[in-house]
Amino acid sequence: VLSQYGQLMALSRWKGEDPAQASMPFDARRSGMVINESAGAVVVERASHARARGVQRFHAAIGGWGLAVGTGHVTAPDVTEVERVIRTAIDRSGLTPDDIDTINAHGTSTKLNDVTEAGALRRVFGDRLAEMDVCAVKSLTGHGSAASGVVETVAAALTLTHDVVPPVVTTTEPDPKCGVKTSLTPVERPVRTVLKRSFGFGGQYASMGPW
Repeated sequence: VLSQYGQLMALSRWKGEDPAQASMPFDARRSGMVINESAGAVVVERASHARARGVQRFHAAIGGWGLAVGTGHVTAPDVTEVERVIRTAIDRSGLTPDDIDTINAHGTSTKLNDVTEAGALRRVFGDRLAEMDVCAVKSLTGHGSAASGVVETVAAALTLTHDVVPPVVTTTEPDPKCGVKTSLTPVERPVRTVLKRSFGFGGQYASMGPW
């Protein structure tokens, strides 16, 4: 798997002293992703079922989601498709972009992915994006390939539970071409809604929330 990502020229080429800096989503110095081994699980049930078994408080509720498959390029993301699944997720939730409090981004730390994702978010949220707290879990974990969406969904649910937006610990030189707001430390603030973003090679695009 590592060799395949290497042949795609997608892996980080960070040559700094601290290897923990290598995955730096939305940073001007980013040079590629860092692959990890990870796993996660999420139990999804109807609200009526949860109430029937005595659940008083749940971690999160899925408001809506958007899915798309693009055929334009095997690896390069399409900003229009990314925008479309974001808008679909929000619309199906019966809300508007102004109702979104924070974003759990895909944020791979690759040159093209981050600027494309940020461009799609800017299309949806406009100037407000510069003031929205954006989390990119891969700065802490690296990229778990197919597992990353599940792991980051857990993080998004816990953001709602604890009112804490996880930090982007490696982004010390934010890329002005991305223009997203990240923090080196956890942001404690009331959070009602989180937009979760994921996409992948082969034209796979998904968004979920608000919760």
